[in-house]
Amino acid sequence: MEAERLRFEEPPETEVRFDGTPGRESVSRGRRRNLPDPVTHGVEYEDVRVDYLLASRLRRSEGSEDREADPTDRTATDPE
Repeated sequence: MEAERLRFEEPPETEVRFDGTPGRESVSRGRRRNLPDPVTHGVEYEDVRVDYLLASRLRRSEGSEDREADPTDRTATDPE
C-alpha cells in the first residue's frame, strides 16, 4: 500500500493470527516506510508505504522426498 498522505482519525485495531490449521507452517512480515508502529491518531504521515508478505506451506509428510521450500524465501514474492 502506498499513499502520498495518510491520517488515522482513530487508532487502528489490527491483529494477525493463524488458527487451527494443522499440517501447515505460516509466516508473515510487514515493512513500513514513514509510518511508525504504533501510529498516532490525528497525525498526517507523508510518502507512506507498507509491504506485507504472508507465506504458508503444507508440512512434508513422513517419507516424502519432495524438496522442501523455505516459506520465508522472498525471491519470487518480494514486493519491492
